[in-house]
Amino acid sequence: MIIEDKKYRDLPDYIKEHLSFMFTLTIRAHVLILMLVLDFLVIVPLLYPVTPRLLYFLVPLLLFINGWSIRLLLVNPYSTQFEFIRYAACYGTISSIIFFSLSQKISVYILGLETNTLYYVLTTFLYLLSFIMFGVYQFWKYSRVRTGFKASSLYVGGVASVGPGLGYIFSKSIHQYEKLSNIVAVLCFYFLAVFWGFVGAKFIHKYIFMKKNKHLITYEKPPKSHYKRKLVSRDLKIK
Repeated sequence: MIIEDKKYRDLPDYIKEHLSFMFTLTIRAHVLILMLVLDFLVIVPLLYPVTPRLLYFLVPLLLFINGWSIRLLLVNPYSTQFEFIRYAACYGTISSIIFFSLSQKISVYILGLETNTLYYVLTTFLYLLSFIMFGVYQFWKYSRVRTGFKASSLYVGGVASVGPGLGYIFSKSIHQYEKLSNIVAVLCFYFLAVFWGFVGAKFIHKYIFMKKNKHLITYEKPPKSHYKRKLVSRDLKIK
């Protein structure tokens, strides 16, 4: 949606939030935390047990997002305000794919569900369905300016949609396994896959929405004192 008939000050808060950048001075901290958390959570299940095909698929994604993270840590955050929105969209999507793939791997090599075709069809279907629902929700939410808008339960439904299918599958097989911690790990990875899928969908739409409404966005500029103390170059491009 392109907003042409309203000024920024007249927009409802939820639209203003969707047109706002991350507070510039916190970008590096957010990037560092996101990078370390993702690496910490996935390194062990990614490497053990070794599965070459999965490594060939996931390692490039992990290297890509880590390389991008390092770039954002090194570049002046005032020049990466829009880039961070794009980064958050990619980070959410890639993290979602990684966690979902690892949950499937744990199911095969630790829970021994490699012969349960129904399990993989159902979990994959519900995962894709939740991502589609998140995308539909974002486009519906910002399709027009709504006064007195309240958050829809659609995205909650996307998360909840994963529960019944997983609950059914695990209720059928839980008596076969003594190590319930492995089942909990799979459930946690599925939850993280869905959560980061929501984040990815939200920031993908946010990036598109801001691009279409550039006339309503405002870049954060460095304080004049930063120029005087030469903390920021006068040639710095704010973008």
